[in-house]
Amino acid sequence: MPGGAGNETGHPVQAKRIDLNEKGLYHEMSVLTLPKELAGLSRPVRALLWCAVSSKKQAEEEKASLPEQEKQQRDLCHDNNWQIVELLIVPGHSRHYIDIHECAEDMAAQGVFALKKLLEYLTHHPLPFDVFICRDTSRFGRTATMLSYVLESVIDKGGVIYSMTDGWITEDNSQFANAMGGFKTTKDIRDLLARRDEGMNRRLERGLNMYGLPMSHMLIFDARGKPDHLELNPNTARLWIDLKALLLNRVPWKWIPVRLNEHGHVGENGKRLADSTLKKLLNNPYFWGHAAKDYCQDLGPWAYDEEFPLPEGVKVHRNTHPAVYTGNDAELIKAELRRRLMLVGKATSETGYAYSGLLMCAECGCSLVANPNNGYPNWRCQTRQRNPTVTFCNEKRMISDAAVRRYVNALLEQLLADGGIEIISDYGRSPD
Repeated sequence: MPGGAGNETGHPVQAKRIDLNEKGLYHEMSVLTLPKELAGLSRPVRALLWCAVSSKKQAEEEKASLPEQEKQQRDLCHDNNWQIVELLIVPGHSRHYIDIHECAEDMAAQGVFALKKLLEYLTHHPLPFDVFICRDTSRFGRTATMLSYVLESVIDKGGVIYSMTDGWITEDNSQFANAMGGFKTTKDIRDLLARRDEGMNRRLERGLNMYGLPMSHMLIFDARGKPDHLELNPNTARLWIDLKALLLNRVPWKWIPVRLNEHGHVGENGKRLADSTLKKLLNNPYFWGHAAKDYCQDLGPWAYDEEFPLPEGVKVHRNTHPAVYTGNDAELIKAELRRRLMLVGKATSETGYAYSGLLMCAECGCSLVANPNNGYPNWRCQTRQRNPTVTFCNEKRMISDAAVRRYVNALLEQLLADGGIEIISDYGRSPD
């Protein structure tokens, strides 16, 4: 152990006590007391340096960054006149592996050869270094198996480890260090996951998206270039106006993309929007100004209606950013979405038309049926539709849906002009 009036090896301390700084690191790097494994050397101590972080983002941060780790270790070697054999650096790679060799291969595939070089060093006996220096034992492994492999390989071949946070690890305390290191590694992982969850919750509270940004919104960055909040995407504003009109006019789902395309609206890929894409958008919590977590693709009416139960495990923060539809528009759209949700069978909004079941053939009295006609529906006699060879109905015309609408509107205007309000209000009333 470093510091104090003596240590477990019996060697006197040659320097004043080395205190821990606020980061838990030994910062007054004076001459350290050597353990018994190194005390009798007639040559300078050879040191192998190891600096590692788990992500590229960490590599750029100040806390425990690679430059900071390297400086502390080089200062330690300089103060003790140790000879540096090599500096091994892991500039951002997970070390949460069971098999250390698999981890080394994955690192090498990404151009990081530090662990592969370390394993090569550990194949030599005696070792080509005397002390392996690291910030802490979790730096070369996030699992107990990786920790044990490196620690035992170094100690069994006569080497020692110096941890910047824990001090000397030698044959005398290696088993304890191995046990505590495994415990600390597991705890570090749990702490890391807890911090990640905390960070994700803070992102949710600010409305930042977890699974990719919908086309309705855009991400705004702060002065440091970090994500700050969401705003409505002005490039898609006209799309939502036209979509609202189509929904409230009860245009079937499969014809909405056709109508939108006629107005010049296309998807992010430059092609016509699919009705499934529009449904996903309207069932996305971010579209309605809410942030959610752990919903993945489990979208649904819970995104806009708080009365619907949330899927299992989903967390929602309401009103975190601007919604596409607000006020009365939002209520009308939600009501229409609920209506479409309740429709089944031939009444579904996929196939329904405004006058379905209300029009009859003047020739034979059979119902008229709608023909989609690529988004421009028309009506024809059901008898002729099913069997064009029948002789009792000669009605072969196909009447456009637009013509039917014009006729009905003209009829209603005439009724209103002739006092139709009284006529309609009296319809169905029992005589006195």
